[in-house]
Amino acid sequence: MYIDTPVSFMFLLCILSSGNSQTLSDMKQLYSDILANHQKSLIPNSDFSSPLEITLQFHLMTITQFREVEETLQIAAGISAIWTDGEFSWTPSSYGNAEYVIVPQTTVWTPKLVLLNSVGTLQPLGLGNELSVTINYNGSTTVSFGEVLSSKCSTNIYKFPFDSQTCELQFAPGVFMRGTYVC
Repeated sequence: MYIDTPVSFMFLLCILSSGNSQTLSDMKQLYSDILANHQKSLIPNSDFSSPLEITLQFHLMTITQFREVEETLQIAAGISAIWTDGEFSWTPSSYGNAEYVIVPQTTVWTPKLVLLNSVGTLQPLGLGNELSVTINYNGSTTVSFGEVLSSKCSTNIYKFPFDSQTCELQFAPGVFMRGTYVC
């Protein structure tokens, strides 16, 4: 009876660790190869006559404040932006079966998103945070961050206390130019 538990545990560890065969050398070569010619100031769009498609995933964590009279909403949320960068693709078997890498946001192009109906100033979301970007072997690229957002929210309290409110958060890509945000 005592022998079964340690043997089962060791067997499970062997199964879990057998799938990853990357070495430090594999990962260094992968980083070197995918970042060698990358220009982080260029939007990673293979066809500039059409827009780059960016998918946003929004995860509401909590509503921290709702003020009906001031018509404001404050929430804590997690946001992920996902796009495809054709420069970032590789064959996993060439790099020890590495299917993804994680790099600092400062290394690659990432979309700058703003909350258009913000109560405060229009600033890029995630500004001032050290974010990481996950790059998958097929070019799918993701940056995620948490944010406390304060937005305008038109309210109708005519049926109070039986009213219900719908608040929209309006996100847009933007370009920071000389102290202003242009969308």
